[in-house]
Amino acid sequence: MESKIANTTPREKIAFLSMAILVLSLFFLENIKALPTIGILGFLLAAVVRKNLITEIRLNLNNKSYLLFTVLFFFYFAGYLNIEDGVSSSYWKARFIVKIPYLLLPISLLATSPFTRKQYFGLFYLFFFITLITAFGSIINYILHYDEINILIRSSKALPVVTNHVRYSLFACFSIFIAWKLHTDKFHLFSKHELWIYRIGGFFLIIFLHVAAVRSGLVAFYGMTGVVILYQVILKNKRYKLGIGLLTAMVITPWLSFLTLTSIQKKVENMKDDLGKINIEERANNYSLTARWYSYKVGSKILSEHLWTGVGVGNFSKVIKERYKTDHPKINKKEVKEPHNQFLYWLGSFGILGTVFLLFIFYFPLFWKKAYQNSTLLLLHYLIVTLSFIVENSLETQLGANYIIIFCVIPFLYSHENKQR
Repeated sequence: MESKIANTTPREKIAFLSMAILVLSLFFLENIKALPTIGILGFLLAAVVRKNLITEIRLNLNNKSYLLFTVLFFFYFAGYLNIEDGVSSSYWKARFIVKIPYLLLPISLLATSPFTRKQYFGLFYLFFFITLITAFGSIINYILHYDEINILIRSSKALPVVTNHVRYSLFACFSIFIAWKLHTDKFHLFSKHELWIYRIGGFFLIIFLHVAAVRSGLVAFYGMTGVVILYQVILKNKRYKLGIGLLTAMVITPWLSFLTLTSIQKKVENMKDDLGKINIEERANNYSLTARWYSYKVGSKILSEHLWTGVGVGNFSKVIKERYKTDHPKINKKEVKEPHNQFLYWLGSFGILGTVFLLFIFYFPLFWKKAYQNSTLLLLHYLIVTLSFIVENSLETQLGANYIIIFCVIPFLYSHENKQR
């Protein structure tokens, strides 16, 4: 077995187990809602309940750029305090819970000993295998209920998966690149034959993304693949023929997928129908693209009226509802949506000034001392998340926020990938 965990203490094992529970919670949050709480509290307690806490924190204070995530928490928290009449306490509590990991996880890392190579890659290994197994289960379910699911896809629904289909498509995309990284680093737990699982599993997940036909996952996959080919294959390795061949395959694959996969054909039919009548307001009650269009339209109008400071994150949902009621009365209350774009959400909530500050906070850990060069998985995660921000306000949901912060902080648990910082 590769790289044994040498002399790990019970505290270190609890910290690893807690982080593994957090990874697991990303898939089963809707069924076991206590999992994120168990994982975060376990990780926090393993870090801070010790006699030499202050000493450990002092030892770990050398360049902890990830601590800026706590600023993001307090920035949101200040906005929630500045709410107007008409904003329910349940809304405030729900949003507060979503952002708590951005405070507790970075603080816990201050007193957490670095993970071993096996523990570090083991967390990504776990994420990859859960994604692979659950994706395989979804494909089996699709085969068994082929006609029924195609009807759902044609009517703006999605292939059934273990959790939110948009977030899950990003999980699948990330897992493809995790498989590439684990294979490149020749990491295995039990046998070198696991390297074949990365190859086969990664290829299967590419097929799964096309079968699932979720726009967010496909945009992230093709965007990421294009970046990797251009930078790694063409610019860095100077393998021009291979690079051109891979870029050609990127063009051909969607076309072949459309010709062979019924799910993509149904999705394209739905998109054409949706886009062709996008100005019919009441269609937002049943069609996802039309609903997104009006969420962008409303969010952009709010931004234009509160350009520099926004309306305040605590009031944003209330203002959105009021604007829908005034400007788009034919859209049902349950279909009123906040902008499906994280950048537009920030701009409407905090204005240009606040958004620039948030962008600096969020991306600083990636660029400080060229962290993007020291941790490939951190860079891959940031790229996928950034692409998802274009089509989703991921940070405003519990699942999206947890996914983002968990894989933003995990790379800082491995001293080897951060030794140059």
